[in-house]
Amino acid sequence: MNTLNQNLLSEHLAKGNEFCAAGEYQEAIESFNEALEIDPNNVNALEQIRFALEKLGAYQLAADMHGAIIEALGYEWEMAIKLGKFFEMPRIFSGKKRTLNNTGILLFKSGKYQEAIVVFNMALEGDPEHVDALIGKGITLIRLEKYQEAIEIFNKVPEEDLKYADALSGRRIALNRLRKA
Repeated sequence: MNTLNQNLLSEHLAKGNEFCAAGEYQEAIESFNEALEIDPNNVNALEQIRFALEKLGAYQLAADMHGAIIEALGYEWEMAIKLGKFFEMPRIFSGKKRTLNNTGILLFKSGKYQEAIVVFNMALEGDPEHVDALIGKGITLIRLEKYQEAIEIFNKVPEEDLKYADALSGRRIALNRLRKA
């Protein structure tokens, strides 16, 4: 990408971030779409559009961004290999885990609990100890009234993790509902 396009891309991303910070999400989406016209595989722009859609309450549209983000991350992965930038791979892998978890949450918010479980399972395949995915799956299982499964999932969150309290809370809810069932 030439310097002019790189500068324009940076301007559109910065402008979009400013709109997001001001709570002007529709304008932010427009700025990020302008960035995508320059670089269709810009993960930052795609993730920010997804964030803005979520803030607008368009959970299904935000969840639909999943494929584009994963595809862009795949492109970044291929370019990292091609250019020998192996130090970029952990960041890309982390981005994929984050994207999967966010998709699970958006599907949950859309009431698509079975689909959310599938996506949380995908995140856990790549990292069986992914705490956010464990908690998201546990909460979704509670919504599906699968309390025993939820308890088993919450029990996988290590005590030393900062989100252990969330797991304990979810476990308590599942236990209470299991007793009432």
